[in-house]
Amino acid sequence: MDIYLKQIAEELAKWNTKTDWPSWLVAGATIILGIVAIFQDRIRSLFFKSNVYPYEKQYNFKQIGVLITRLKVINNGKETAKNATFVIEGLSYVIENKEYPANNFCSYPLKWTHRDETDVIDLYRNRPYYLDLCEVIIDELPPRVRICSPFGDPLKNSGLDDLKKGDNILRISMYCDNQKKKEYKIYIYWTGDAKDFIKIKKFVRVLRHG
Repeated sequence: MDIYLKQIAEELAKWNTKTDWPSWLVAGATIILGIVAIFQDRIRSLFFKSNVYPYEKQYNFKQIGVLITRLKVINNGKETAKNATFVIEGLSYVIENKEYPANNFCSYPLKWTHRDETDVIDLYRNRPYYLDLCEVIIDELPPRVRICSPFGDPLKNSGLDDLKKGDNILRISMYCDNQKKKEYKIYIYWTGDAKDFIKIKKFVRVLRHG
């Protein structure tokens, strides 16, 4: 950037000493190219954006002692999504068709599949990625359900609310450096049986106005 600024300053210093049109054009072009070079990332971001979103409801995976429910994600934009992360920001329980927010809930990032100990990754264009959304721990009695995290089991023995048998609603948000925040509600259901995966019933984009 310093090189471009120096070139612009030199051309501006020569501006008053040049009176022929070709020299003026060369000087002007140099200044314009220097400005473009300095702000090329910002200019590019105006026209090339990422577009990350979940596009398949469910992908089940069984490990020893665990039934994992995964959410498939893709970036079909024109740019790599930089430092993308999905964060659980709310949990509600559905009882007799009414939604009751968890009173004691802690927000934290979801786990990218096979990416331990990190919650942010770059998402390349048109390539599928997976989020470990939630899981049934079948080697505990009674079996326990939980939201997945790249940092282990943050809610265990914490006294904080986690998933329960029946209908649950997760509110998740997607953040990255070159795309606006997106929010979703994910409706999930678990029978309470250790042999059953948690089922994603649907996910809905939350649109906020104003």
